Amino acid sequence: MRCPALPVLLLLPSLLGAQVTGSPESGEAIMRRAASVYRGLNSFRADFKQEWRDDFVERSTEKGTLYQQGPNQFAMRFTDPKGGAYVLDGRSIWFYDPENLPGQVAKWPASEGADPLTNYNVVQRFLDRPVEKYRAIWLRTEVVDGNTTDVIRLEPLAPDMGFRVATLWIDRDATLLRKIEIDEKIQVRIVTLSRLRTNAVIPADIFRFVPPSGVRVVEQ
Repeated sequence: MRCPALPVLLLLPSLLGAQVTGSPESGEAIMRRAASVYRGLNSFRADFKQEWRDDFVERSTEKGTLYQQGPNQFAMRFTDPKGGAYVLDGRSIWFYDPENLPGQVAKWPASEGADPLTNYNVVQRFLDRPVEKYRAIWLRTEVVDGNTTDVIRLEPLAPDMGFRVATLWIDRDATLLRKIEIDEKIQVRIVTLSRLRTNAVIPADIFRFVPPSGVRVVEQ
């Protein structure tokens, strides 16, 4: 389980679906629509598979459930590695990796609207005002987990945004995010989402991280 360095978002070979044909909207139009749908959600929950690849270590895969509620609460609760957690509670960012760093929890401060808070939320990072921040290019249509998606390439419009390019798979019917691939310069991260549920009640303790007994909190 890896924790990305600030301000890069914590969220990989790509599992490609079959390509399908269709007359697309422009990449910019699709991203505007996806951002509008995203803004209208009260909550978002999905199972995730997160993959990492780089030139120096063996590719790794992680699994769990991703949660978001409102603009300031986000969590990735890991089932593999079991007990892992990445939580944004609106005030702090918590990262716990019991497999590789069992004796400590990393904690960063995060005020509302701060870049680290946005960047560490893999969904909000790309769906919050995307046309203002990225050049959106439609690439193709593709099936992911049985859903037809539009594949969009996002190129940062400003320097030092922490990644070279990102590719998003946007569900054509629901206009929800199904997959993200991020070239983070030293590594590639792929997050694939399934069993998406919107506007469901999420228990408050999902966004509350309590360090395990005996684990040291390391303030960053």
